[in-house]
Amino acid sequence: MKRLWLVIPLVFLCCLGCQQGEEGTAVDVEADVQAVKDMADDPWNGTWKLNAEKSKAPDGQIPHPSSINIIEIRGDTMRLIADHTDASGKLEHVEYTAKLDGKEYPVTSTPPGPQPYTISLKQIDPSTREFVEVIGTFTIRGRDVLSGDGKSFSRIVNGKDAEGNDTSVIQFFEKQ
Repeated sequence: MKRLWLVIPLVFLCCLGCQQGEEGTAVDVEADVQAVKDMADDPWNGTWKLNAEKSKAPDGQIPHPSSINIIEIRGDTMRLIADHTDASGKLEHVEYTAKLDGKEYPVTSTPPGPQPYTISLKQIDPSTREFVEVIGTFTIRGRDVLSGDGKSFSRIVNGKDAEGNDTSVIQFFEKQ
C-alpha cells in the first residue's frame, strides 16, 4: 500500500501535465511510474535516525551524537541530505548527490568548512556500500551495512590515531 501512495501522485502529475497541453506519451508515464517504483523498492531509501545508545566509539565520543539522514537511491545514484550535531552540539547540514562508481563528488555543508569536501561511494552488494570522505587533507574510509530486515544500518569507520590508538566508530541508524 505504501508503494501505491508513492505512485498515485506521480500519475496524477503526469496526467495534469497532459491536460495543460504538454506533450506526453504512455511510455513517458510508464517510465516515470517505474522509476518511482524502483525507488520505493530500494531498502536504502528513506529517513534514518542515529541511535546514539547503540552506537560505539572510543570513550563513547560519537562524532555526530544526533543525526538524521534522508537517503534517495535512483539507479546508480545516491542523494543524501543530513542534519546532525557535532560533539559540542553545533548544527550542521550536509548534502550530496553521487554515483556509486568510486569517483569523487562534491559535498555541500552548512556552515561551509574551510577546506574542500568530497565523497566517493562504491556499491559492494545490495546491502553494503563503501565510502571515502575527503575533507581537505583528512580522509575517512568506511562502509554502511544494511541489516537483513532493512530496518537499520551500521556505519563502520575503522581507524587509528597517530599513537596507534583505536579510533574506530560504529554508528547505528534506524529507519523512521
